[in-house]
Amino acid sequence: MEEKPKINLVGKVIRRIIFIFFSFVILFVIIAGGVLYWFSRSVNSALQFSSPIMIQVQSGDTADSIATKLISNQINLNRRVFQYGARLYLKDVNLGFYEITPGQSIKSILTEINNGETKTVKVTFPEGWRMEQMAIRLDKNGIIDYSDFVAKAKDYEGKLFPDTYLFAPKMTADEIIAKMTVDYSVRTEELNVTKQDLIVASIVERESANDTDRALIAGIYLNRIKAGMKLQSDPTVEYGRDANALAKLSEADQKAYSFWSPAKTVEFASVISPFNTYLNSSLPPAPICDPGIKSIEATLNPQKSNYYYFLYGKDGKIHPAKNQAEHEANIAKYM
Repeated sequence: MEEKPKINLVGKVIRRIIFIFFSFVILFVIIAGGVLYWFSRSVNSALQFSSPIMIQVQSGDTADSIATKLISNQINLNRRVFQYGARLYLKDVNLGFYEITPGQSIKSILTEINNGETKTVKVTFPEGWRMEQMAIRLDKNGIIDYSDFVAKAKDYEGKLFPDTYLFAPKMTADEIIAKMTVDYSVRTEELNVTKQDLIVASIVERESANDTDRALIAGIYLNRIKAGMKLQSDPTVEYGRDANALAKLSEADQKAYSFWSPAKTVEFASVISPFNTYLNSSLPPAPICDPGIKSIEATLNPQKSNYYYFLYGKDGKIHPAKNQAEHEANIAKYM
């Protein structure tokens, strides 16, 4: 009879231990649930900032460095939550430019990077454009400011290959120029293009109404060069006139400028420019535009002829001439 109190005491102790254990379990579940709820809410909550920003995810970037880039752009986020979220949602760090918009959550940003949803803009440059025209299009597409591109690209006229590109917003001028000049190098790798070739090709590009006439026009200009004649190319006058006009305009007016309007006869003598081949016997000092591959190939493989003049008539066809008299007769007949 004296053992019963001991048995009751042991039972009480066991019950007390079980109670404490389950109390801790319940407390742990409550705390863990609260933490998970807080984390889930934090990682899914809309981030508050005023306007879209662009970040570049580069080689070597980690969740912490990406968080730093976001914070440096005035996005208020919890770095620790971002890092924990990255463990769940960031399996692959895909390089590129990402547009982060107001209202996105940490989860959506990480998912965007994980899925490689980079921001790129397709931009096409036609053959025969000058670099200022390219700068205007880049500026309108939010790739780079007009003035930034013009400042760097002026030394690359002729080698900014006209093509369709995928650019990321806020790229630098150096990055854009590198992409375009590499394209030029690849396209002309086996052609051995000289500076003179490129200058002539740029004139051929602006003069030709179609692919069929390119080789003929190239041959005519090369005949004139060989004979020591002035090239007397209207597009060179237009280029010089436009360059002179741009130098006097504000950036806003430059971006609204209308390029390549047909040269007037009076401008052959009035446009003072080293590019004006009516006034200067030599070639222009640089290309007047960025020619396409067909104009470059035509210049390297010109059509041989005895022609030194040509014009496009009202019939839309090219009419070459061997001398001034024939040329004037063509003017009278076809213009």
